[in-house]
Amino acid sequence: MKPGLARFLSWLLHPSLMPTFFVALYFHYSPLASSLLPLTYKIMVFAIVFFFTFLMPGLTVFMMTKTGQVHSLLLRTAQERRLPFLMTTLYYFMAYYLMREVRVPSLFSMTMLGAAISVGIAAGVTFFWKISIHMIGIGGVCGALLGLCRYLDADLTYPLVAFIVLSGLLASARLERKAHTPAQLLVGFLVGVLSIFVLLV
Repeated sequence: MKPGLARFLSWLLHPSLMPTFFVALYFHYSPLASSLLPLTYKIMVFAIVFFFTFLMPGLTVFMMTKTGQVHSLLLRTAQERRLPFLMTTLYYFMAYYLMREVRVPSLFSMTMLGAAISVGIAAGVTFFWKISIHMIGIGGVCGALLGLCRYLDADLTYPLVAFIVLSGLLASARLERKAHTPAQLLVGFLVGVLSIFVLLV
């Protein structure tokens, strides 16, 4: 894989974007969501997910680079990842709590809980090993899609196959960028899949 493509895939499939991608997939493929849920409701869910899983983690890392707590937005070392991952875990749990409070369908809240658990595992692992948060993120979408197969009267074969293929491409990209070892990628993917899939089923 060419370095430019590896860099592009790493940003396009950034773990902070995965929860938002999942919400978009759910609204598209769920017969109930696509036909009955009002637009204002969909916007509210998107806003909660985007704010707590993308905007707040991104701002936290940005501020940490400005104050010298981390050297780069890429968080290359396990040591640099510890505090950002812990903060991100907190943001994810806040999103889960808020979803419970506004009474979104349990499918959403449980998916967010699974995502929070997976990031929490990543935060714990960083104290002795470097795990791939990219693979945790895309693995979480794969696990969520597998879980949705039990709940939605919809054919999710195409999106599931697409994200499995994207997972392989992303793993190749991370190897090309020498960001992780194969073991770190595989463990990250399994953590992402199982953290959400087990809760949904």
